[in-house]
Amino acid sequence: MKHSGERQHFFDMLLRYSSEPDVYKREIMEKEIWDEFGVSRAVFVLDMSGFSQLTQRYGLVHYLSLVRRMQVTTEPIIHTYSGEVVKYEADNCFALFPDACEAIQAAMARVPESTSIEYDPVTFNVSGLTIEACSIRFRRRGDPGDS
Repeated sequence: MKHSGERQHFFDMLLRYSSEPDVYKREIMEKEIWDEFGVSRAVFVLDMSGFSQLTQRYGLVHYLSLVRRMQVTTEPIIHTYSGEVVKYEADNCFALFPDACEAIQAAMARVPESTSIEYDPVTFNVSGLTIEACSIRFRRRGDPGDS
C-alpha cells in the first residue's frame, strides 16, 4: 500500500466499517478489506535494552549515539533479508518481512560468535488468525544467565 490513494481508500474503508451498526454488513465489509488489502507478514520488533543503566553511566548523548548506530546498522540488514523498515521509534525498530524465516535471519545477522542465542517459537490463534511469534535473546558468553 505504497500509493497515497490506496492508503486513503484503506482508511476510508476502516472508518465505514467502524461506524456500521449492522453486524452482517460489518462482516461483509471486513471480508472486502481483507480481500483487497490483507497480507501475511512477519512482524519484527527490535528493542534496545539498558537505557537507564547506560544513560546514568555514560550520559544521554552516548545512549543516543548507540540508538543512531542501531538504526544505521539494522536498515541494510533488514533490506538484505527482504524486509521493510516500518519505523524507528525511540530505541525500537519495527519492520515487516515476507515470513518468519527472513525475520529470524535478520535478527541473527552479524551477531558475534561470542554470543549465545536462545530462540523460543510460539504459535497461537486469535480470532481465527494464526500468529507465529518468537523471542530471541542474545547474551555474550560468560555473562550472568548464559548456559
